[in-house]
Amino acid sequence: MSLKKQYWWLSLALLSCTPDQNPPDGAFTVRDQNTVARVSVPDSEPRSLGTYHAEVTWSDGTKGTIQAERDGTIDGVWLVDLDSSGTPELVVATSVVGSGAYGDLQVYQRAGGALTRLDMPPLDDPSTSGYMGHDVFSIRDGRIYRSYPLYREGDSNAEPTGGNAVFWYSLADRMWISQPDKN
Repeated sequence: MSLKKQYWWLSLALLSCTPDQNPPDGAFTVRDQNTVARVSVPDSEPRSLGTYHAEVTWSDGTKGTIQAERDGTIDGVWLVDLDSSGTPELVVATSVVGSGAYGDLQVYQRAGGALTRLDMPPLDDPSTSGYMGHDVFSIRDGRIYRSYPLYREGDSNAEPTGGNAVFWYSLADRMWISQPDKN
């Protein structure tokens, strides 16, 4: 499958899972049943680097807020119950501005009335050989997925020939789990 077609399908999957995304004012609002999250970039900051403010209002009316650093633009915001506890986690995906669009993911969990950032492990898999960014994060079936094209020696940034690496995140195991690419 051509890179253009792969990105089209990945973009379609990402857009279908992220309501109210890429707003012109830099604010994202997402809902999961009776929980609402709003993530915004301060007006005084460039969209490419700085901080973001997140506020989650849970179904019992409790609010948790956090301000976090970001290196890049916000690509997606989700509320998803990763541990099947009945309380969704807040997931914020960013990507560095530039030709690589290297992705990063921040996951926050409710701890009483506060948001606590979870340490996300690095990808530790042989499939990371050939990684040059272009991460796409999505949510499917209550899981976070991360995919990116694989580059072989001699590939240009615009034309990877190594297929795709696909991982899903296990909160219980605190690790990324490789999944065969179905393309």
